Amino acid sequence: MATPRLLPGWAEELRRRYLRNEASMFVLHGNVYDAVVHEGRMLALTDFLTDVLLRESKETIAVYNLASGVRFAKRSRASSDDEPFAEPNRDKALQALERLVTTGTKTAAILEYAETLAPAADTSFQTDADRAS
Repeated sequence: MATPRLLPGWAEELRRRYLRNEASMFVLHGNVYDAVVHEGRMLALTDFLTDVLLRESKETIAVYNLASGVRFAKRSRASSDDEPFAEPNRDKALQALERLVTTGTKTAAILEYAETLAPAADTSFQTDADRAS
């Protein structure tokens, strides 16, 4: 009898690549709105990433969505300044996330609906905000 895998194949591959220092950023694409089955529970992809894949290895996990802004699935005590994240402005929220990820340790940022932040289009037709993202 084969033992069940703890993580889906794609998640185990991400974990292996991260642990081997092959990559520190990943773009998940395809049907990202499907549920992920883990230990008999169905989880949305973001919940799976924050509650299962990243929970033990990261001290801070920020989730950004253009419509709802930044929310923290997990927050270290060292990063307690909420001011930049309360900003509804996309550019300022992305700048605050960039500072958090580049200056913090053990920090993850999940950008939901990335196509709304950096739409696929010819740059000559994009707004300044789209090009900056």
